[in-house]
Amino acid sequence: YIRTKHKGVASARNTGLDLAKGEFVVWQDADDVSLPNRLERLLEGFRFPNVAIVHSDMLLIDKDGHPIGYWQSHQHRRSLTERFMLEVGTPFNNSTMMIRRSVIGTIRFNEELKIGEDTDMVVRLAEHVDSLHIPEPLVLYRRHTGSLTCRPNAQELFLHVYSFLERHS
Repeated sequence: YIRTKHKGVASARNTGLDLAKGEFVVWQDADDVSLPNRLERLLEGFRFPNVAIVHSDMLLIDKDGHPIGYWQSHQHRRSLTERFMLEVGTPFNNSTMMIRRSVIGTIRFNEELKIGEDTDMVVRLAEHVDSLHIPEPLVLYRRHTGSLTCRPNAQELFLHVYSFLERHS
């Protein structure tokens, strides 16, 4: 457990990346729940040496833990990352991912973003590495009115989208 000054989600995640020593990295918000077999199932996807990201589906739950939806992901082709991001949004359920730490290198979460910092980082990785989708829910993702993604303001949303567009012609 590492406690730091509150400087936002991206800063906390960057601290975790800087201190990580394992071969793989996952992140999980405090209000979400990993199913008991999550890490084991994700690790199985790395039996293919070219795979750098393994991700899954997730169940949406409300503030009390009751099911309210299902977010299905798909197998992603890195050559379509830019198009997918423009048409749909993030190609993964970001909270479900496990990433080889070696491919992250010096890429860090953008601390200027208040929302979408995970999507921003994931897209920068996904354009260059192969991924594998596990077609089952491995995370319970909590949706509630306190979630930043449920109440973005226009400026935060603009910065998120602009950071993507700025990198692409």
